[in-house]
Amino acid sequence: EEEEKVHSQIQMRQQKRQTQQRLDEARQAESMLGELGQLFGKMSSLISQQGETLEKIEDDVECALVDVTAGQEELTKLYSIKKGNRPLIIKTFAILIFLIIFMRAYKK
Repeated sequence: EEEEKVHSQIQMRQQKRQTQQRLDEARQAESMLGELGQLFGKMSSLISQQGETLEKIEDDVECALVDVTAGQEELTKLYSIKKGNRPLIIKTFAILIFLIIFMRAYKK
């Protein structure tokens, strides 16, 4: 009888240790899952921030394209104005040269 009692106490202690070990493992797993949840939350936040940054970059590129196109149009206009003024400039210099020659001839 006493031997059975000792044997049952030993079994109870073993079961208690196993139960405590399982409880510790469950707590450790719960802690790890909590850490994983935090990591996924941080990753989600970073991905969201990167998405916003990419949208800003895309908007800036579109604005740059609009500005470059407007600049190209202005340069084209300037070139056509400059090209259109060449005959006028040549005529103006021709008249000035003619006037200078006429004034010298008139003084004599």
